[in-house]
Amino acid sequence: MPRYEVRTIEWVRYEYSERPHKTRGPMSRVVGTHATYAEAVAACDATNAEAWADPAFNPFLLGGETLFFQSTFPLGPFCDYLEDAGLDVSGVGESATNGDWAAWYELYRPTFTEPQLAAVREAMNLIRFAEVVEVPDAVAKGYVVQELNWSWNDQSALDADPEGGNFVAVYRDRAKADARCAELNAARQSQDSHKGYDEFNTDGRAGAAEPHWRPIGETLFFEVVEVDLEASEGSP
Repeated sequence: MPRYEVRTIEWVRYEYSERPHKTRGPMSRVVGTHATYAEAVAACDATNAEAWADPAFNPFLLGGETLFFQSTFPLGPFCDYLEDAGLDVSGVGESATNGDWAAWYELYRPTFTEPQLAAVREAMNLIRFAEVVEVPDAVAKGYVVQELNWSWNDQSALDADPEGGNFVAVYRDRAKADARCAELNAARQSQDSHKGYDEFNTDGRAGAAEPHWRPIGETLFFEVVEVDLEASEGSP
């Protein structure tokens, strides 16, 4: 029988937005394992509801600069759904920007009833903080060694891409992946420079540890990412 995991969804700051926007990041952790799908969904809903209940939370600051990134509802049905819940959206019409919606939410959020808040959460169905993942009985884990991408951004240091990287190798044994990763990092850190630079900035990189601005000898250029491999008969 499969099991059902509740896994977190990470949101990270989008550094190129003029507003404090966040986009979905690659990091995730298992916060619960359940025998049935119904149990997992209930636990997942509770995690999402807890995040939405925070008075300081504004869902229009997640996902992107338009409603497309926050809801599968087109604008018209989206507004109709909120109006059916008794919410006044007359001040945010077809020409409203995402910033207008964020201001609308901040203004009216203190007046929302629980059913109204639930309606907004349902309409903004792409803004979630947890999801349910079905895990078959036999799922092999893979450990991918990937190289971080670095780019120049008019600074004296190279900036790490917010997420992802270049595939180097995949292992079934975590120890082997860690050893290869450490070997690659040591070789790169021993150089005088990389792409002509000797300082590197990981600010904005998902999961990056502080301090973000480091010399080449203290910078991680490779990392290990755990992934689920396709289940196969006889997998350990």
